[in-house]
Amino acid sequence: MLANQDHATHPIIRRQLKTLSTAGYRVAVVDQGEISAPSTGHDGAVVRVRPVSLQWFGRWVWRALRRVDEQRLGEPWWTVVYFLQVLLTGFRYGRAAVGQKADLYQAHDLETLLPALIAGKLRRRTVVYDAHELTSEQGDPRSLRKGVERWLERQLVPLADYVVTPNAPRARIYARRHRLQNAPVVVRNCPPSVEVARTDVLRQTLGLSSQTRIVVYHGALIEGRALDNLVASARAYDDDIALVMIGQQTRYSETVLECLAGSGDPGRRVHFIPFIEPDLVLDYVASADLGVVIYQNINLNNYLCAPTKLYEYLMVRLPVVVSAFPEMLDLLGQFPVGRAFDPDDASSIAAAVNAFFRTRDEHRDELDAALAQARRHFTWEHESRNLLEIYDRVPRQ
Repeated sequence: MLANQDHATHPIIRRQLKTLSTAGYRVAVVDQGEISAPSTGHDGAVVRVRPVSLQWFGRWVWRALRRVDEQRLGEPWWTVVYFLQVLLTGFRYGRAAVGQKADLYQAHDLETLLPALIAGKLRRRTVVYDAHELTSEQGDPRSLRKGVERWLERQLVPLADYVVTPNAPRARIYARRHRLQNAPVVVRNCPPSVEVARTDVLRQTLGLSSQTRIVVYHGALIEGRALDNLVASARAYDDDIALVMIGQQTRYSETVLECLAGSGDPGRRVHFIPFIEPDLVLDYVASADLGVVIYQNINLNNYLCAPTKLYEYLMVRLPVVVSAFPEMLDLLGQFPVGRAFDPDDASSIAAAVNAFFRTRDEHRDELDAALAQARRHFTWEHESRNLLEIYDRVPRQ
């Protein structure tokens, strides 16, 4: 497995490692991380790659370029610097990957796909591209960097033997855009089956009364997710409904979200809890009454999302309100476990929250049955079979 980050901080990679190890595979990981702390519990090798940094060179050249035309040369120059770093770091990845003499090479991001393909070609082995995201559709898809990434995807993705995506809409995008050797394999980012007891940890931590109904969001507190609209929506919640935001504090959360929450909120409807260790998140989430999955339609990657937190909510039998995007609307159509809203409209978010709580009691039996069905359906034990089918087809050395 090749990843351009520390695999120990990537829950999906860690989950796959455990599954493959249990199934009898020995997995080596080539990634970026602290050389002194390479272990996550699996028994395969961990090779740390030191990324190449050209920032010093970029800044040195930029001193001259900015005098010529700072506005027009800025984006092209720093795009060149970025992809030079990726290419040079890729050579280090490729050398480490070839040295592992593996039966299969699995790239977890576009940056490591080229070295995985090189290793696979030299070793005449299978290559899997685990496309956790639509990489070229993240951020601003009109930027020069995303244009280069789209070109790279057109050149590299068709060369992989298998492409793995986290949902069917993204699988259709890859199938339509690239001449794939095999149909994309869908492996949803569901958590493993686990029983989590209902607690009052959020109310106890925040000093809320037992009558307070809690709406919880957990995840990155960053732009592009309409979190400002989510915070603003809390002003229109019915009485005794509070919004809790769980996530690592960022400049955006401190300068935008917390300021927005403080203005016009004398009753403290919005609360922030700093980063919680991944292994403890479900315990906190299970003490809420409603989970929020919110993204903004600023790019195709967001629009076609079905994030891990959605399945984590369902695992602890937590109803949801979600952005009205295709994958999540399909889920609500199959399992009526909540409501959808327009993420660009704070009043739409508030209406979905209020409508859920106002009608919850009269639909309690149907809701509980749908949550139980969804919890059994969206599990890693179920999804991992699709991944193992790929590995089982690969001949051993």
